[in-house]
Amino acid sequence: MRDFIFEIKKVLIYQKGAWFILLLILLKILSLAILDNSANLSLEADKEDYLFYLEQVKGALTEENESFFRDESEKIASAKVKLENLYSDYYDGVLYNQVMPEEELDSLSKPFEEQIEKEKGFQLIYDQYMYIRENPDNRYFLYTNGWNALLAHERLDLPMFFLLLLLIAPMFCNEYESKMDIILLSSKKGRVTLVLKKILLAFGMVTLLSLLFSLIEYTYFHFQYGLSDGHYPIQSLEYFHSSLKNMSLFEAFIRSSVYKLFGYLCFSVLIMFVSVCTKKTILTLFISTVVILLPYFGLTARWIQYLLPLPLGFMLGSGFFRGDEIAGSADAIEPKVVFRAITDTEFTIIAVLLILIALTMILLMTKKFINFQSIRKEIQSIRREAGEKQ
Repeated sequence: MRDFIFEIKKVLIYQKGAWFILLLILLKILSLAILDNSANLSLEADKEDYLFYLEQVKGALTEENESFFRDESEKIASAKVKLENLYSDYYDGVLYNQVMPEEELDSLSKPFEEQIEKEKGFQLIYDQYMYIRENPDNRYFLYTNGWNALLAHERLDLPMFFLLLLLIAPMFCNEYESKMDIILLSSKKGRVTLVLKKILLAFGMVTLLSLLFSLIEYTYFHFQYGLSDGHYPIQSLEYFHSSLKNMSLFEAFIRSSVYKLFGYLCFSVLIMFVSVCTKKTILTLFISTVVILLPYFGLTARWIQYLLPLPLGFMLGSGFFRGDEIAGSADAIEPKVVFRAITDTEFTIIAVLLILIALTMILLMTKKFINFQSIRKEIQSIRREAGEKQ
């Protein structure tokens, strides 16, 4: 236990891990504010009127809701016509010296103007109605900005990505670069036990940080927009319009958080494996970064990222919930595949394959770290250097 606590101190204090955690948490919060481009700005601008209409139709589409939309459309159209006629009569009166008192004009026009002022808010809810009526069984009326900001993107969490690199890369590399590996491996608990402690420590930190970052996201968007109606189907968001998954919005968030945690754990294994193989911090950072960022920025077909046996797909999360999306005009020879749904079978194969790869890397790096052949060579090299100096 004392050795494990020392490993924690080594990472958080001696390797300045605590400062990295604080800094990257601040960057995470800042990135949420800067990169929040999923919200409908028109909805925010006319939020009061939109929420007024949303309260009338919230939930599943019903016959009463459809009647409401027909009646409200007629009311707005009628108010426009009546207001136009009213002003036409007023200016005709000016022309023929039969001026209507302004107080009377204001009194007559006010109800029509109040009705028309709500038109933008009504148009927003009407657009949502047009989307929901295509498939009313799994699409509900709700305030979407919060859930869109939380779920409707496939953006790599760069603060978390770099935090894992900075925390985990030095765990083995520092031992090599300071030649401490020779001393550690010659001690009673410095072989397999040491490797397992470092792996457990890495897994513990990754789990806590992943859950913390998910909680930060949820809390931020809860206060920024609100995250009500989490029990509504995920298809209520247009981003998941073609999804075949039978899950709620809140369930999608929980699953996405779990997938990200799994991806981060596999990524931490990759970092440790590379660090044991290269024994250099810079090389470990470079290789680990390239393995994730190259397919992330290099692949234009986003769905391919989820089929690769890499942590990247799980680190993104939301794409596993999307359905098939095809774009193309009616006269196009071959429609363009925007996104191809990841089936449950494919998901299982990728997850199992990734687990097997991670376990293989753990076994190989453990074997390599406690390889006494390489230790003997290092000892001989140090002796030769000492002999040359003498």
